[in-house]
Amino acid sequence: MRDIERIDLFCSEFAKIWKANCPEWRFGQLVSNIQRSMQNDKRDMFFPEEKAMIDYMKKYFGLDNNNLSITTVAAATNITDKNEDLIDSLYDCVMEECAEIIQAITKSLRFGFDNINPQSQERQTNEEHLLEEYYQLISVIELLQLNKGLKQLTDLEIEKIKLKKQDKVIKYYYEITAKLNKDSRRM
Repeated sequence: MRDIERIDLFCSEFAKIWKANCPEWRFGQLVSNIQRSMQNDKRDMFFPEEKAMIDYMKKYFGLDNNNLSITTVAAATNITDKNEDLIDSLYDCVMEECAEIIQAITKSLRFGFDNINPQSQERQTNEEHLLEEYYQLISVIELLQLNKGLKQLTDLEIEKIKLKKQDKVIKYYYEITAKLNKDSRRM
């Protein structure tokens, strides 16, 4: 029989890795991303012992086996090699966060921005939930940039993009409003 104490050791190491690298991910996201990475490496998640799984997770996040706190993905600023599995996983997270933003906006418009979902454990307003989802998206984008999965723009480039979009949205709004007003007067 296997040593039952291995379970506590595994859970403790697993928690450290999870907290240090992707605390915004749900358990299922983390396991799914690790499993996909293992499949890409032609490895089956069913067979490795707990120690081997911890080592694989550390490899997945680009961690040094001896010291989690020094080499966490979030703290890495001089990554030289791309971790393609991590980048693929982060792009999956970007898509998921975008979908969660859409859902949060839909609920806000349907039930009101000040409404609190009675099933929510956090007791957040819909507006707070929308902002949380937005900043989670930003954090995943930043992880992509840190891991060379997406280039980083200068503050000036970002500001130009934002202003261009704001101008376009405002211009479109006034064009549509003017057209609707003009069409309603014809009736």
